[in-house]
Amino acid sequence: MPGGRKKLWRLFEEVEGDFTKVKCLVGGCPSVISRGPTGTARSKLNSSGMTNHAKAKHPEDYNEVKTETLISENAKSGNLYITSLLRRLQAQTLPR
Repeated sequence: MPGGRKKLWRLFEEVEGDFTKVKCLVGGCPSVISRGPTGTARSKLNSSGMTNHAKAKHPEDYNEVKTETLISENAKSGNLYITSLLRRLQAQTLPR
């Protein structure tokens, strides 16, 4: 699983009793998002609905996850220049 999806999960949790659905955890959002049809094997489910929801309804939280993903991916690839630029950008734009 790519790192971006792992980080995206901070914004969601599985609905108890139905792993094909997730509940949004951002600021009291009542949304429940389907990850595939009921009865689908866990390995066949996707996160595109989660990504689309986060982008549309919670862009600041999504951008934070995306920035952390880019930092992580560049650090793993050894691209220290891009990693340091992203960290400085993150420090300037995220509330403390």
